[in-house]
Amino acid sequence: MWIISTEIVTEYKEVLSRKKFKLLTDEIKAEWFEIIDTFPSFIVASLPIPKNDHLSIK
Repeated sequence: MWIISTEIVTEYKEVLSRKKFKLLTDEIKAEWFEIIDTFPSFIVASLPIPKNDHLSIK
């Protein structure tokens, strides 16, 4: 089971849209976005999920 929050979905989509993934066609990205939107069970996070900006690779 894949349990995620809407914040995590947003993060996944932002990562897949980064320049370093430019080899992914729009079609492939759309398929991944559909998977991300369809398969997980969504939760509402009652605590803020901190971003680890110091770990981000941009």
